[in-house]
Amino acid sequence: MLMTEDEILDAIADGTIGALSIDTSIFYKYQFGLTTGYLKTLEQFKAKAFPFLMPDIVYKEIQKAMIELAKSSQRDVKNAFKEVKKNWTVSQAEFDQIANILYKEETPEVVVGNKLQSFIDATGLVIEKAEDHIAISKLFEMYFNSEAPFAENTTKKNEFPDASALLTLESWAQKNRKLVLVISKDEDWSEYCKTSVGLVCMNELTTALKLLQNQVGAYRFIERLTLGQYSEIVEQLLSELNSNDDVEFHVEADSQFSFDHEFDEVAYSAYIIENGVDAPIYLEPVEFTEDYITVKTTFSVKAEITSHFSFQKWDGIDKEYMPMGSTEVETVKDIYIDAVISFAFDVDSNLEIDSIEIISQSVNLYYGEIEPDWMNIREEHEY
Repeated sequence: MLMTEDEILDAIADGTIGALSIDTSIFYKYQFGLTTGYLKTLEQFKAKAFPFLMPDIVYKEIQKAMIELAKSSQRDVKNAFKEVKKNWTVSQAEFDQIANILYKEETPEVVVGNKLQSFIDATGLVIEKAEDHIAISKLFEMYFNSEAPFAENTTKKNEFPDASALLTLESWAQKNRKLVLVISKDEDWSEYCKTSVGLVCMNELTTALKLLQNQVGAYRFIERLTLGQYSEIVEQLLSELNSNDDVEFHVEADSQFSFDHEFDEVAYSAYIIENGVDAPIYLEPVEFTEDYITVKTTFSVKAEITSHFSFQKWDGIDKEYMPMGSTEVETVKDIYIDAVISFAFDVDSNLEIDSIEIISQSVNLYYGEIEPDWMNIREEHEY
């Protein structure tokens, strides 16, 4: 069913929309951070008469993806240790001890299972089984008629999980005589929901959360915040950025030598406001209770980055890399930062920032052609 944001807001207010469901694509977007950021704010639904639903096939997709990520991180640690052993006096026994501290002798399957169960407990998530809602004949009918989500321009057999999930949610909607607000960035989900009688699709979780809040209370609080809280907010945002490694920089450069890279310093300053002079920082409520409000903000900063490059060249005679010097490169890059801020307040509306969480993200840096400092000195003398 197609609806505007205003229509969705009205449908939430009058109870026509009576449940929320989130597709796998949203969990990928937020890197499966179940206890941080926007996914953590889903805990608010446990205390509300507004079910948070998940088809069992979506749950299994999330579980599989998280297990693969856990295994991948283990492989990365093992590979990194191989490099450490080449350059440091560290034994396998010492690494095994470190690994035991990190993993506590638990398997990826157990760790992910515990994380997902904690998420279920915290959010009140209800797993809906496909077998309780749909018949296999309906799936095949959609498949052979190329109905969404079985698109003509894709490998249709890969869309069976999507079809199972959507039909499960549609069945729940019909049985409970409520619309389900579905959050997905998948175009096939969006296409299906356009003609669905029980599903309404949005592609941004933060927008949906905004509509699901106590609109009057949340936005009146935001209005009060515009009266002079910005300097403190920005100061703490910059402090949080400068004290943590929430932004991951990926470096690319060209050189006639092989090189290793590390950051000597990254400093953030000179915030640039996104929403004009009248509202110097944009705050969007995503959770609102009697004790606190959690907001999303996007802001821009200047990142001053100092990078150190060490160069090597392969010696075919001695069969080893020969050091070829080093250089430092400084650059300034404007980047956009997403953050979640929680404010605690009392009945007298006294405010204080309770916590700030920078949403992890990556930024690409390209330095062009680089070379050791001694080559620059030589070139200066040539002139």
